Amino acid sequence: MSAEDAAFYGRISSEDQKRGYSMADQEAWARGLVKFRVTQVYRDEVAHSDTVDRPDLQRLCRDVAQGNVKILLLRYHDRLGRGRVFGTLVEWLKAWQ
Repeated sequence: MSAEDAAFYGRISSEDQKRGYSMADQEAWARGLVKFRVTQVYRDEVAHSDTVDRPDLQRLCRDVAQGNVKILLLRYHDRLGRGRVFGTLVEWLKAWQ
């Protein structure tokens, strides 16, 4: 059984979070999933969850729209966003299948 290509998105919202949600730990989790091969990495550091104005999130959205990302790995769902932003992004990603 071969691994499927997947993209990883990680985010930390503050310098303090580097201890509990470190980018290295989030990415290591994704790379440790045997079923997937991480081929694209998106990272937003010191970026808040209440906005979609994050450079790598914007890059991820463009890549999804262009069909370059089919599987997205998130260590913690709230790294994508929270509240209304999270719901909007999930609906948008579902629309792009």
